[in-house]
Amino acid sequence: MTEIHGLSSLLRGSLGRTSGLNISPGQILYGTVLEVDGGKALLLLQGIDIVAELETSLLPGERVVLQVEEQLPNGQHLLKKLPVKDGGEGFGQKAVDTFLRHFGMKQNDTNRALADEILQNRLPATEKSLNHLSNFAAENRIPPEDASALIWLWSKNMPLSKDSVEALSYLMKNTQRGGEPLNYGSLRNILPLEGENASSLLEN
Repeated sequence: MTEIHGLSSLLRGSLGRTSGLNISPGQILYGTVLEVDGGKALLLLQGIDIVAELETSLLPGERVVLQVEEQLPNGQHLLKKLPVKDGGEGFGQKAVDTFLRHFGMKQNDTNRALADEILQNRLPATEKSLNHLSNFAAENRIPPEDASALIWLWSKNMPLSKDSVEALSYLMKNTQRGGEPLNYGSLRNILPLEGENASSLLEN
């Protein structure tokens, strides 16, 4: 595991052969924040676990984009934190598998789909919450293609059931095919919502 040190929007780290990253000045690196504990954060950067000492705020689940500024005399690299643009670089298989290993989750298609949804949506996650999602999916035989519905319900703190996941997944797939978008009526048909709660879910 590599350790890097941060000052404001800058990060200093030894990111050479030992980390498995081949980097050069100007290169852009993509990652996400796995955990934050005091002044340190654990980052998943290009599929590699990296510990960073921070003087800037980061949140678990936050996605980060870093640009390699220069290599310092001590062998470390100076990295600059850049703004994250929606719809940017996605997370590959290596990043997803590293995420699963970090939290001790089984390497299977459904767990990979769950992890990918969490990373793509920059959602905070803990070992407890991930185990809960994984166990729920296994016990209810939730297929990988329904992972987005399960993660959506979980992220909104909604009660989880096999029926609600399947119904929401159907609505999401129908929307992707050009059907009617999610609305108050469709959500209320499958979820125990009051009117204001449904509206707030659609806004987020």
